[in-house]
Amino acid sequence: MNAITKLIENLSQNTNVKKFLADFEKLSKDLKVLQADLNKKLNSEKEHVIKKARTEYGKILSKVKTAEKDLNKEVNQAIVKIKKSADQVEKNLNQYKKKANQQKMKAEKILKAAKTSKKKAPARKATTKKKTTRKA
Repeated sequence: MNAITKLIENLSQNTNVKKFLADFEKLSKDLKVLQADLNKKLNSEKEHVIKKARTEYGKILSKVKTAEKDLNKEVNQAIVKIKKSADQVEKNLNQYKKKANQQKMKAEKILKAAKTSKKKAPARKATTKKKTTRKA
């Protein structure tokens, strides 16, 4: 083990090895700084993208809510129109029903009157018509 420790001591005292270790430490520190900067930049970009997405989502949500309100309004108007039409149709049907009943009653009266008049009036004899001839 003595030989290994002597070798390590000799290498650690070598100027080239010291310079290599110093450069390696400097590169390691620089990489850590670059990594921290990159993380900051990525995080700020992520936050910016997230914020932008949230604002877009809010805009879309407000448009959807507005469209929903408009749709509900139109549906309600259509329902009111349909109800009015149904009421009008029902009124018309009732009027037609009344008129049909009145015409039915008139027809029944006429038929009843015709039946009673046939019973009262004697049957008439059929008469033959005289044939007339034209002279030419």
